[in-house]
Amino acid sequence: MKLSVLFAALALVSASASWNAFAGEGHDHGDEGPVVAGGNGPQRQADGSVFLPKPAQRQIGVRTLVTEAGELPRTTALAGKVVMDPNAGGKVQAMVAGRLEAGPQGLPSVGQAVKKGDVLAYVSPSTDQIERSNQMAQLAELHAARALVEKRLARLSARV
Repeated sequence: MKLSVLFAALALVSASASWNAFAGEGHDHGDEGPVVAGGNGPQRQADGSVFLPKPAQRQIGVRTLVTEAGELPRTTALAGKVVMDPNAGGKVQAMVAGRLEAGPQGLPSVGQAVKKGDVLAYVSPSTDQIERSNQMAQLAELHAARALVEKRLARLSARV
């Protein structure tokens, strides 16, 4: 429970950390409002902070808490599992580096509905030349062994 409170407090602090800059004399830049990148969804700002509107905060369960001043580390590493709200979007990311190959129905498009168990794509791990040649040699050995077993099975089946 304390970890979620800490995460909520860190998200609130990073979302509200914006500094105002005022133009000096002779540098009037007009009364233009801030440029909005579009939509009311979560957005990363140019200064690295995150804009997270109240509806999005409610969807992912971020709550505003009163904080106290104190000595805190600059970063905190959190290990956990992210569970997305089914009414919101999500990002699918591979655990290993590699090349993405299309699944049985091709690569999914943006906004396409998917359900649990759907194969979206395959990740072919990136390997160096030596490791790839070793894997190809092992594959050739396995194919040869399979062919020998199939011939032996055919010979033994013919005797019965």
